[in-house]
Amino acid sequence: MDIKLSNTTASRYRQAPTRMSGTAAKNARTPCVPASLRRIPRQRRQGFPDFVRRHWYRLVPLVLLTLTVAILIMIAVLSGNKAAGKLPFVDESKVQSSVFPETIASLPVITELLPEGSTARPGILREIKFLVIHETGNEEAGADAAAHNDYIKREAATHELAWHYTVDDKVIYHHMPDNEAARHTGDPEGDGGGIGIELCVNKDGSYDLAFKNAAVLCAYLIDSYDLDPGEIYRHSDFGGENCLKIMDQTGRWDEFKALVRDIIE
Repeated sequence: MDIKLSNTTASRYRQAPTRMSGTAAKNARTPCVPASLRRIPRQRRQGFPDFVRRHWYRLVPLVLLTLTVAILIMIAVLSGNKAAGKLPFVDESKVQSSVFPETIASLPVITELLPEGSTARPGILREIKFLVIHETGNEEAGADAAAHNDYIKREAATHELAWHYTVDDKVIYHHMPDNEAARHTGDPEGDGGGIGIELCVNKDGSYDLAFKNAAVLCAYLIDSYDLDPGEIYRHSDFGGENCLKIMDQTGRWDEFKALVRDIIE
């Protein structure tokens, strides 16, 4: 049985839309929660990219200033090392004391060191790692070890070129302490780690005897500094000129290294 409500009764169940004032509408939408318990919406955290984008004009000068300071510190460190006679970043505990022999296997060694602080001898300490063999290339009569010793001393004040030993058929001249770097290869690795040995080729001397004397010197240095017998190189191994013209042209480089090993053993 269907029951119909009268118009009067039905109107009681209908809520006619009402127009509320602004304050009333706001209060009507606000939940009945104490203010202390209401969750305040969190603001969006500013990310690093946003920070950079907003403040790049302040960051650029700061970055440039930091780089400038770092470069100046590096220059100061390198200059200090040079003034103190050190290669950059050298482990000082590995710098050996130089030997100054008077004779090697009855072969006289004359030590006449270049002036300290001269252009050819800046006094830069380093670790000795290997030996580098050169030939003087001067075949003129009289171009022996003594003549090259006079030459290197005469040019030391204005020329960087230098080496540690000059060997001929009679004697060895010692020009620089072995633990100081000399510019004999033109390569930072060769100059920074190698002892430079010049072999005389003057026509009034015996190349075979100079060859043997150089091998004796190499064996002595390898033993003195506990080097690997295989750590003997040519100037050309460091990208420089092939100054071992006679030794290479006669195919005696391997013979030289073998002779050094035989003397050591």
